[in-house]
Amino acid sequence: MPYAITSDKWVKHHSEQEKKRIEKENIIKKRKLETTLKKTSAETKNNSKKLINGVRENQVKEKQNDVEATKIQDVDDENKKLARQEQNKKLKLAVKEGESEKFIDGVRENKVVKKEIDVETKRPDKTSSKTFNIGDFMVISYQKKRYPGLIKNIDQGAQEYEISVMEKIKPNFWRWPKNVDQIWYKRKFVLEKISEPISSKGSIYNLNI
Repeated sequence: MPYAITSDKWVKHHSEQEKKRIEKENIIKKRKLETTLKKTSAETKNNSKKLINGVRENQVKEKQNDVEATKIQDVDDENKKLARQEQNKKLKLAVKEGESEKFIDGVRENKVVKKEIDVETKRPDKTSSKTFNIGDFMVISYQKKRYPGLIKNIDQGAQEYEISVMEKIKPNFWRWPKNVDQIWYKRKFVLEKISEPISSKGSIYNLNI
């Protein structure tokens, strides 16, 4: 009689058990691998989110800083614009009331007193040997700051130029103001001629002056 362990039935049973054991081990290994992959994927995704959030926070901070700088510049430009408008009102009122040409010239001289204080005596006069025309784009000096503008009228006798100037919105970026900022400047404050500016974004002009 054959032994139980050598019988075909026992061998078949043993083979089936061994096969089930191996399959079970493979399933366990597969689950462990899937768990490890999920954990790694979750950590990678979390790190990516942190990196993206960090970049966004920096972008938001930079944007806020730009906005604050623009607000401060706008307030400064608005104050200068109001001062110029007040000077123009005085000049128009003098003309309307029919005052003498001498008094009008006096108002005009008063209008440029602050500009004369700000003249940079050490800088050579670039306009001494140049002729400017209506429609030329210029750089003018006002309160020790440079502004781009367009010549609208010229008084050759008085050597004065009526110029419409732009307002600064942030460093190197300019636009035409909603309320026209146009007054007369003596020749010494008309620094130099520049090329016609080209708009970079709609009504925004990129000028490094």
